[in-house]
Formats: sequence, structure tokens, C-alpha cells
Amino acid sequence: MMRDIKTRTGFEYWDKICALKHYGFIHSPDNSRVLKAEGIGNWIDKHEAQGIVDEAQDEVNQLRAEREALQQRLNAADQRIDELERDKHRLDALELNCWDIRFDSSPNGDAGDSSINIEVVGHWMDKPFERVIGENYSENLRAAIDQAMTAPAYPPARPEYPEPEVDNQRTIDALKEAGFLGLKI
Repeated sequence: MMRDIKTRTGFEYWDKICALKHYGFIHSPDNSRVLKAEGIGNWIDKHEAQGIVDEAQDEVNQLRAEREALQQRLNAADQRIDELERDKHRLDALELNCWDIRFDSSPNGDAGDSSINIEVVGHWMDKPFERVIGENYSENLRAAIDQAMTAPAYPPARPEYPEPEVDNQRTIDALKEAGFLGLKI
């Protein structure tokens, strides 16, 4: 809240303190005692001042509680925004890479129930044309997409796509014969 000296906004409690009766102390004409004189000096009644301070402290405590509640809501909103941004990145990855999501149901033994298996499938011009690049067998679509987004190789090593055994020297020799090695691209 801003303070404005002309409208006295923000000076409410100061004005209440200043409005209290103030006193000074003087000696009696015969110097035999000290008299309390109203309207002079800077002394105020402690009890009256304490009431104003208590009122101000109540307002401060209420504002602190409101601020704490707003901070908690802000933290929750920030966390939700972070979650939504991660979901946006996942959707962007699906769209940009033209990945498909496939759901498959598999029975859970004799329980009469089944679980949903999720696969993220990428498409290539070379065989295999469709490759599973992310998967999750716990019905967690986000985990399957995250796996696809962080896969070190496309496709990641999986039993259904065994890596071909390559004799490196024969491959190098074949590339040299074809004229591919030594070219600067």
C-alpha cells in the first residue's frame, strides 16, 4: 500500500497515535509536587497507545496470513504450469516427429483384469518402417513419450530389432571401394 501525505492513506495508525491526548509534567507553583499537564509535552497514555498498536498488529497478522495463502496458491500454480509445459513439449514431440501412440491390452493372469500397454511408434523410410521408440507397460503415457524423447538411438535396443553384426573392417573396405570414404560433405 502506498502512503500519501495529502490524503493520509497509509498513515492511519500514526494519525491515531498522534490524536491521543499528550501530557507534560510541570512543578507545582510551590515546587512541592509534579503536576500532569494536558496538551504540552510528548507523553501519552500507555494503555491507549497499546490498543492502537494491538489493532495495527492484528491487521499485520491478517495481511501476513493472506500473503502466505497467496504464496501457497502461487507455488501450486507454478508447479501446475511446469507440468503443463512438460505436457506441451510431449505433444510437440509427437506432432513434429509424426509418432503414433498404440495401446494394447494384456491379461493379468487369472485375475480377470488386464493392463494397458502403451507404445510410441516412429516411422522411417528404411526397414523396419515402424519402430517402437518408447514403451510403458504400467499405463503411463507420459513415461512412454518421455522415453521416446530421450531415446539414445532410433530405435532403442530391443529384442525384436536385433542389432546386425557388422565386421567393421569389411564395412570400411566396402565403403572405400564404393568411393564413399574420403569425401568431404
